[in-house]
Amino acid sequence: MAQVPFRGFRGNGVLLNCNGMPRKKKKPETHPDKSSFHEGLEGFDIKVNSFGQMETSFEIDKLNDFLNKQEKLAKADAAAEKATASKEAKAKAEEKG
Repeated sequence: MAQVPFRGFRGNGVLLNCNGMPRKKKKPETHPDKSSFHEGLEGFDIKVNSFGQMETSFEIDKLNDFLNKQEKLAKADAAAEKATASKEAKAKAEEKG
């Protein structure tokens, strides 16, 4: 009679394979076509064709306008944070002096 490899549970409830090692859990599949985008880029798609050229679903001018607007917003946020930090530093210096 042939020996059957042991398959069962370890004491803590971990399912074992035929080698006595814990089974690997399968990761849930992610859908690459359902990426999250900024609301301004809704429907944006980019591909590279066989000649190495990029093909997009947006006009380049519209994409550039969006990127320029985001850059201006980021710079304004950075300037506001810097101004707030300098005001707080001045207030602390006045309290000490």
